[in-house]
Amino acid sequence: MNDKTNTPEEMLDLVDENDNVIGTAKKGMANSDPKLIHREIAIILVNKNGKVLLQQRSHKKEVFPGMWATSCSGHVFRGASPEETAHRELQEELGFDTKLTFFKKFLRKEPNETHFSYWFWGTYEDEKITIEPEEVEGVDWANQEKLEQLIKDEKITKVSSRMIKEFWASVGDEK
Repeated sequence: MNDKTNTPEEMLDLVDENDNVIGTAKKGMANSDPKLIHREIAIILVNKNGKVLLQQRSHKKEVFPGMWATSCSGHVFRGASPEETAHRELQEELGFDTKLTFFKKFLRKEPNETHFSYWFWGTYEDEKITIEPEEVEGVDWANQEKLEQLIKDEKITKVSSRMIKEFWASVGDEK
């Protein structure tokens, strides 16, 4: 069986601190060397009630296995744009696509890696969700109360909870 979860051989564009492409590297190298800056995306999907779709990451994932996170995320492959990647990841992880709006970009520095994180959001309109079990354990909808409980229980990634709170604050709709 083809493991879609941990793919260290995939090629990524390397960028400088101004987000200009300067080379390429395998994903495994970029994820283990903070000097190799690359790009990643994350998506927040919100329904008509203002709830956010969370995904529980596969327990097979090397990073944050089993943790709750944003609706969808992934690495930007060599030659692809962040927006193309966001649509590819939606289809790959959740089995559908929707219109996305760019929300924010920032340089995220971690002990093991550095990447530009591109954040997008979209409206969920009752599309059929078909999760990719190699990538996603499950999905659930969260309002502010549920998000706070996941934070308290340390079951959601810190960057995901921050992103969702920033999104709700920007739209003035914390439900």
